[in-house]
Parts: sequence; C-alpha cells; structure tokens
Amino acid sequence: MSDFKFVESTRKAQVIVLDHPIGTATVLGTSKGIAVQGHYEWPPDAPAEVRFGFAVDLVTQNTCKLDVDWPGLLASPIHDPAATYISILVLGRPGLLITAGKNHASFFYTGPFGSPVVTGCQISVTEPNSSAVMVLRFLP
Repeated sequence: MSDFKFVESTRKAQVIVLDHPIGTATVLGTSKGIAVQGHYEWPPDAPAEVRFGFAVDLVTQNTCKLDVDWPGLLASPIHDPAATYISILVLGRPGLLITAGKNHASFFYTGPFGSPVVTGCQISVTEPNSSAVMVLRFLP
C-alpha cells in the first residue's frame, strides 16, 4: 500500500466552480479513500439541483478504484476499478494524479499558503479529447 494518507474526517463543504458556490457536499475521508457526495445547481442559465459523486479508493501502491459522476459537468460518468495513480506533494499537502483509461483526475488537499493545515480539497477531471479541465473545490 502507498504511504499516501487521506485526512480522516467527515466535513460539510460548499461546492465551488471558478469562484462561485453552486452547491453543498459531504467529504468523507478514510485512511485509504475519499468520497465526496452532494448536490449542485447546474447549468447556470436554468439551474436544476443535480446529485453528484466522486470516490477514490487506494487498492495497491499504484492502483485505485475511481468513480466520478458529475452530471452536466462531464459528458459521462467515469468508473474504473483498475485506475492508476501517483502521489505527490503540493505546498506540503498530499495529492494524487489519477489515470483512468483516457480520463485523468487529480485530487489535492487545500489550505492556507505556507501551512500544512488542511481546510478543503480540489478535484479536477479531464476527459478524452478535451482541452478543458473541470475543477471543483470543496471548502467549509
């Protein structure tokens, strides 16, 4: 198993796209995985409340299970029971770079600049043949 450790906690968070709050979520961390579930209002011009989910579970030192379902933000759900990952440090906090087939995702803990304190997280997903990356932040 990797020496990557998720922050073990359950937190309520705002869902933020760009700088705009669009919903609420629960972020559940365990020693070997994280799940983020909640709802957001999308699209901006005719918002509807949409349920979403993100989950990553570390299986071995470089494989994980990845599930992403962001209706309206991604073309289709991503389910890969054999995704691969590498762990990295970003500003002193752990992060993951995940490859699931032709999809790519990243997960980073966020917090005050220069401090290892964790106050939220950021998840980004890039779909195949897409030059755009969808980024959601989850802040208290």
